[in-house]
Amino acid sequence: MRILLPPSAGKTTKESTNHLQLEKLWQAEHLTQTRRQLIDDVQNTALLADAAQIFKLGPKNAHEISQNLEVYDAPALAAWQLYDGVLYEAAKFAQIFSSGEPSQGGQGQADQSQGLQRQLEELTLVFSALFGPVRLTDLITPHRLSGSVKLPGQGSVASIWSKALKELLTQQLSGHVIVDLRSAEYGAMYRPTRGSDCLLLNIGVAKVDPATGKRSVVSHWAKHTRGLLAGALLEAVADGQLSGSEDDVDEILQVAAGLEGVREVEITPLDARGQAKVTLVL
Repeated sequence: MRILLPPSAGKTTKESTNHLQLEKLWQAEHLTQTRRQLIDDVQNTALLADAAQIFKLGPKNAHEISQNLEVYDAPALAAWQLYDGVLYEAAKFAQIFSSGEPSQGGQGQADQSQGLQRQLEELTLVFSALFGPVRLTDLITPHRLSGSVKLPGQGSVASIWSKALKELLTQQLSGHVIVDLRSAEYGAMYRPTRGSDCLLLNIGVAKVDPATGKRSVVSHWAKHTRGLLAGALLEAVADGQLSGSEDDVDEILQVAAGLEGVREVEITPLDARGQAKVTLVL
């Protein structure tokens, strides 16, 4: 199993003594060049007179462009700490990743705990527009960029990453069930190609109006419910109730069905690309 997450526009401002080190991010040997070039392009764009328009920022948050100029100097936080939007609040990753206290059960228990921690770290990838896919524990810095932004002369950020990630992620995700919790603009950074050896579950959320019985799209609650699912899946692996290495769609759907507020779980047949739409009905 692999879980794919979007970033969030909301970011915390906690202090940290860490700084960005591109060579320590996920798959640095393959992605550092793309990350460094994109940072350069974003910083050059941030200096333009129409930068706010390019970054799709209004008057109230145009000042956040300055974050892009401080990427290398700003305090770095683990991705699960930096992003603080609705999805990340609902997932409660802190309960999973901030439990790095020294074990009181001896070296054997400490080694087991560290092994589980590493497994959980590898299960989830956050698709940052600036840094590309990173682990929840990778240290990154505040920035303001969305996947739909079009940089002058470079095209959209999502298309830049799509070219860089196509071959790498096809290899990395081969043989896994993918729980895709990304929104459309970050989903555009990578989609399995026809014939890919993976099974992708695209998670959607719908709410039923009790008065009419009709379904509607719900933005806030979709993010919240996807966050609940991400946290619940990692907790299930940590508790031994779900294997992170032996993929079982039925077990993943059972975890989804047990989420607070979820009344029903629906799944469509697989399409030609090995993708299925899973709808969590609230």
